Amino acid sequence: MAYQVSVINSFYCSADSITLQINTEKGVTYNENNDRLFYMNDTFFTLHNRRVLYDDTQKPIVTFYRKAVTLHERCKVFKGESTDSSQLLFSSQTTKTKRKVTLE
Repeated sequence: MAYQVSVINSFYCSADSITLQINTEKGVTYNENNDRLFYMNDTFFTLHNRRVLYDDTQKPIVTFYRKAVTLHERCKVFKGESTDSSQLLFSSQTTKTKRKVTLE
């Protein structure tokens, strides 16, 4: 078996392959049995786009944080509901031709 790295939490890792169905309009992810696994809250109305991903037990997993107006589209991902720099897991930046992901 290949070496496995858990960026968020090993609880969300699986040794087996699973099929996920993602409904982007509702912000919900289902497994092959149509059980809800993850969901996102509504966007907070702020200058920054902040969304929290929860598991089905309502535990916050990560927070996606993106500035509304930037030269380069940049997103930061934090552990839980935090936006504190000590909880930063990784960030990504998009230019016109590529996306760069940086593990913190």
